Amino acid sequence: MLSHMLEWYDLRDEEREIRDLALEVAREEVAPNADAHDVDGTFVRESIEALGKSGLLGVFVPKEYGGLGGSPLAATLAIEAISAACGSTGMSFMFHCNLIHVVDGAGPDSLKEKYFPQFAAGKLGAFAINEQRRLFREKFDTTAADDGDDYIINGKKPFVTSAGEADVYIVQVQLEGVPSPIPVMGQRYILIEGGYDGVGAWTYDPMGLRGASNGGVTFENVRVPKENAVGAEPDPMVRSVASKGNSVFSPHLIAMGCAGMALEAAVHHARTHDQQEWMSHTLAPLSDQVNALRAYTYYAARLMEGPVSQRLNHTHNEIQRLGGELGPQVCDRAMEIMGGASFMRSSPVQRAFRDARGSCYPAFAMEHRRANSADGLYGREAYAEQPPTMPWDPHADYNFWLLWARGAAHLPEEAKQRMSRAAFEDFARSRGSDTMTVEICAEYMTSAGRPPAGVGGPPGAGGPPPGVGGPPPGVGESPPVGVGAGGPPRETE
Repeated sequence: MLSHMLEWYDLRDEEREIRDLALEVAREEVAPNADAHDVDGTFVRESIEALGKSGLLGVFVPKEYGGLGGSPLAATLAIEAISAACGSTGMSFMFHCNLIHVVDGAGPDSLKEKYFPQFAAGKLGAFAINEQRRLFREKFDTTAADDGDDYIINGKKPFVTSAGEADVYIVQVQLEGVPSPIPVMGQRYILIEGGYDGVGAWTYDPMGLRGASNGGVTFENVRVPKENAVGAEPDPMVRSVASKGNSVFSPHLIAMGCAGMALEAAVHHARTHDQQEWMSHTLAPLSDQVNALRAYTYYAARLMEGPVSQRLNHTHNEIQRLGGELGPQVCDRAMEIMGGASFMRSSPVQRAFRDARGSCYPAFAMEHRRANSADGLYGREAYAEQPPTMPWDPHADYNFWLLWARGAAHLPEEAKQRMSRAAFEDFARSRGSDTMTVEICAEYMTSAGRPPAGVGGPPGAGGPPPGVGGPPPGVGESPPVGVGAGGPPRETE
């Protein structure tokens, strides 16, 4: 299994060690249980426990907190290897690593001290971000009410991997009584433990990723200490959004692992069945596609070692889309090469196909991935037309790019001028600063003249568009039904 993983040209010794450890755990602990969990639709608890015992749940936890301290590429290789053995385990593992990445990048240090040792010791994290009908929203239905030292959380998140099984969820909430011209500024990411009173969950019966406990999580008057809010002050959401968007950890890694496993199975079948010419002609482009996806992904993992940047976010969007398209295609062609035997329940390749297809929905459904990739192209051109004349904090620069990538081009000309880089920098100088800090960037974004907009409302004159941090209104109004993203048939919600 994955005996021919791409030997990346600058792989470090520690990264090879983590990759080899992940392959060993995948072969000996994860793969033997994968089929049973797929058939029964039960959570891959034994596999998650094996990841914990081996230290892999702490692969991205810094060593000072008891983790392996692996690089982004080391964690990527580990997720790919586990996904080749079991897509369900890989999906839960990926979201766990991404939660750690967001907290590590956004802070505060108190959350790292509180939870990172737990993750390194085997606790499982999960994402509970998206809500039904639209991926990025002016206002979330899940709310946080201020109650002294605590928040009171109410709402539900219908698209969650490891629902009811995770120890800690990162939840995006709407802060009650905190109006903001920029919708995302009135929201927060909060870590909520699965054992808190008032936290509930349900699961679906999906086609693929059947062992990942895909379902929803509910919050009914859940009391959470304010210290569990993600993002260092000031302007925590600026830091959180930038950290979340600058990541290689996405569902495409599961598709990549599944495709690699299916390719190797097809190669073995063709080699032991007279190596027919049509099989050879089919295998060659499949190998190209898998290795091209790997190379682009590993490149993105290396970018994660630097500061947040619009380049990494655009790459992140492209590899998500590419993985969602290539993963199922490679698995499908592998089944074609292997014939009817691959269609039987006893074949892991049919499971890989369903898991790869299921990976097209979590986090971003395919139409969102395509829209985000195109938005990145627009934003990159607009960004290049406005070179800075003063130093910019990387988080501030990223959010400026995101503003233009997410729809500023649709504003009237007067409003565009108010959102130009020159306008930001003039504002910084008016504050007596020769540097664009996160604080000054956020202050200008929230005071640029647009009153708070209602859900789906138009932008006010002179202000940024609704949905900064997400695609323009109207993109992906209805997320797809089903498995990994989620959701139940629409009539059940």
